Amino acid sequence: MDDKYLLYIDILGFKDLVDNDINKVKDLYQVIASLNVHQHDSFKAIVFSDTILIYNNFPTPDEKTKAYTVMFLCEFVQDLQHRLIGRNITFRAVITYGQFINYEINQIPCFYGAALIDAYLMEKEIPCTGLFITDRCNASNNIFRTQRYSDDLNFVFVTQNLHRLEYEGHSNGWLINELGLTRDVMAETLHIKFIFENMRNHSNPKVSTKYSATWNLYVNQYPKTLELFEQNSFNLNAIYPEIDWDEWLKLIPEDYSYIQEGG
Repeated sequence: MDDKYLLYIDILGFKDLVDNDINKVKDLYQVIASLNVHQHDSFKAIVFSDTILIYNNFPTPDEKTKAYTVMFLCEFVQDLQHRLIGRNITFRAVITYGQFINYEINQIPCFYGAALIDAYLMEKEIPCTGLFITDRCNASNNIFRTQRYSDDLNFVFVTQNLHRLEYEGHSNGWLINELGLTRDVMAETLHIKFIFENMRNHSNPKVSTKYSATWNLYVNQYPKTLELFEQNSFNLNAIYPEIDWDEWLKLIPEDYSYIQEGG
């Protein structure tokens, strides 16, 4: 079985990390090593340099199995996005389907195939950040909302709690607390703040343009919520005043506490 669903993740700005802060590179690899995918026997992950490849190691003969596979690939990206909060690191990722072969010869890993080449070429042409999915794969996506990006790609919103903010109102903080989603709400809010501040302040115009494109995708999907964020300088207490956000923010490493400045 050579055809697989393939998730291709490119860590952005990796060269600058290697050149300027090797400790952040080590921290990044610790984050990657902690991802949920490594605990899931149905998927395999390959990591090399600034690239993460994740694919299914089981057949997908029916629509239920395809939907299961696509859902988990999106959730793996969501997990990475949450774990990168506060580290000033982001990524661009593509989910595609096609030939992907992986095996070892004398402990040397071999991996290749049309899906890998397609994902690599598609990812390099996207002037944006975040997760993208091909039309074929998106046909099996029944969990995460998407927005058309190009002829064969859709942007995937792995920010389900922002949808709750947008369409269920901003006064149900008690419900978020009861459902145990407080950490996820914080992660999604701070991720959006990270995009906004890099759009406004990044020293490289090409990079800020990529963040601007990402921000616009979120604005189109969550216009009321992002307006609220801007008006309140991304202050989490203004969004859900019922929750003690200061306690949750302590989960973020002190070295990266700057992301709540103004909040």
